[in-house]
Amino acid sequence: MPVNPKATVLFRYEDAQLSQNQFNLTLHEYKILSTTPQGYWIEYFNWKDYKTGKKWVHADGARSFAFDTEEAALRSFIIRKRHHREHILRRFRQADYSYKLACNKQAKDKLGDKLVYDTDEALVMEMSDLEDLSEKRHLAWDMN
Repeated sequence: MPVNPKATVLFRYEDAQLSQNQFNLTLHEYKILSTTPQGYWIEYFNWKDYKTGKKWVHADGARSFAFDTEEAALRSFIIRKRHHREHILRRFRQADYSYKLACNKQAKDKLGDKLVYDTDEALVMEMSDLEDLSEKRHLAWDMN
């Protein structure tokens, strides 16, 4: 997005967890302090040190912190949360796979050849198989 010289504020959506099952979506407005050929200086409150200062925001949509329209801010929020979700799911699948592998190793060490999870699943899988496995079903665990 090119610099909009008429813009007086930039917008950014943020989410917050209010309780275990309740989330809030908030539209923040940031006052533009000055405009440069490549972006904007905005008034920005830094929550780390509780100080109001300024932050430079690139006007290029691919790298921008805030946007000159609410619609662009919402599109950016959706893309950002899709990336967050993909990263979290990828990390969960990796942790789930490693957990199951370690439990099976522990069970095999204690119980001999008796594996903890379904016998139709291989003990060692390729990481590419993990996604299919996680989405098919949860494995039955019997640690007794």
